[in-house]
Amino acid sequence: MRVASPFLLSPEQGAEPIVHVCASPEFEGVTGTYWSGLTRPELTDAARDRDDAERLWTLSANLTGVDMPPT
Repeated sequence: MRVASPFLLSPEQGAEPIVHVCASPEFEGVTGTYWSGLTRPELTDAARDRDDAERLWTLSANLTGVDMPPT
């Protein structure tokens, strides 16, 4: 734990970017994106692959019993 402690955030530090993105008018209307802190990293081609996303959704829905189509 001592080795990892410099990399751990307090609850307040962890919540700050989430609260900022949710409450700031500059992000109004921005949906469906991945955030790392206050930055929106460039996604890889694999992360943007719709066919893979649909296969993952179907597999997850089957394993969990969720019966909702992806949006």
